[in-house]
Amino acid sequence: MFSRMKVGISSWFAVVLTVMFTALMACAAAITLPQVVTVISTVAPAETEQPAASASTLAVATLDPTALAMHCPHGDCANVCLSQLDSIPLSTGSSENRPKAAGQGANGLPAVVLVTYPVNGDTLGAAKDAEQVAPALQALQHDQAAQQKIWDYFSAIIPAGQRTSLAYYIVATDGKAGMLASVEQFSGHAGIWALVVDPTDASKPRDLTFTLLHEFGHLLSLDSSQVQPDQAVLSHPDDLQVYEKEAASCPQYFASGGCSLPDSYINQFFERFWTKIYGEWSAVNAARQDSNYIALLARFYHRHPSQFITAYAATSPEEDIAETWAYFVLNPKPPDDSIAHKKVLFFYGFPELVSLRNQIISNICTYAASK
Repeated sequence: MFSRMKVGISSWFAVVLTVMFTALMACAAAITLPQVVTVISTVAPAETEQPAASASTLAVATLDPTALAMHCPHGDCANVCLSQLDSIPLSTGSSENRPKAAGQGANGLPAVVLVTYPVNGDTLGAAKDAEQVAPALQALQHDQAAQQKIWDYFSAIIPAGQRTSLAYYIVATDGKAGMLASVEQFSGHAGIWALVVDPTDASKPRDLTFTLLHEFGHLLSLDSSQVQPDQAVLSHPDDLQVYEKEAASCPQYFASGGCSLPDSYINQFFERFWTKIYGEWSAVNAARQDSNYIALLARFYHRHPSQFITAYAATSPEEDIAETWAYFVLNPKPPDDSIAHKKVLFFYGFPELVSLRNQIISNICTYAASK
């Protein structure tokens, strides 16, 4: 959910493709923040009314604690643990909503920033409430217990050493069934990121977990250890000429906001899986501001369905690697029978990522058992 397209994520592949692309596909313009240049948003699917997330409704899953003491078949303790979570491992993907217009969320509503917290490791600093929030949103703005609960879950499952670039936690909303979460990089502060969450869409464990892992997948593949931030692009996020000039000077894949390093995860992922279809995708992406963009993207996916783990992954290489990462974490190792599964197996080629997967799964199970 990155790139100059500025998009978002979270829903499930079982939704009909047409519905998913028309109802689920969001961009960075959904949140208006000073100096925000890149936004990766996640949305939950339109569905029945849900209560806003609160300390009482935001549970993760149930876990049989005795499973943790079981002998792990083939040494795969992670999958034994996952098998005990009653909903999380059933996720098959996510999809993002494109706002109806600039500055609007998936439901055509303007996204409203409610609270900003500075982040210091696992700890949140003092909340800074946005001013002039509509009366109807003030209860949500002041529900610090729910806001803290979401942060506690994210910080519990993602190791602290893997999110050192995350400097802010922002609570915002565009209404129910809109954006669920995003990560953002700020201009003038290359490599400084924020996690944005809408608590009205955070009450379903499966959606929240897959979405947070997807967003972390962007941090993992796009932070300054993987992509060299391009200050010209970050300072002029809407200048296509600047973007094209900087991209042309990059000998690797030019990811959102900068030139990827040769050995970066996203450059290796791109070189292995995207070079043959990149020209075709680029023609579709060039029409992203046009009314027929969603139809063109759907056609692109239909021409290559076995290449993507979810339909939304076809949106861009950045979304593809983030979708595949989340699937990699929450599902057993797949057979080597399609390009989509080869993309999942890609992560198994990095011992540090396999270790990180096991640690995240253990963290999810520990959190679930504690609740």
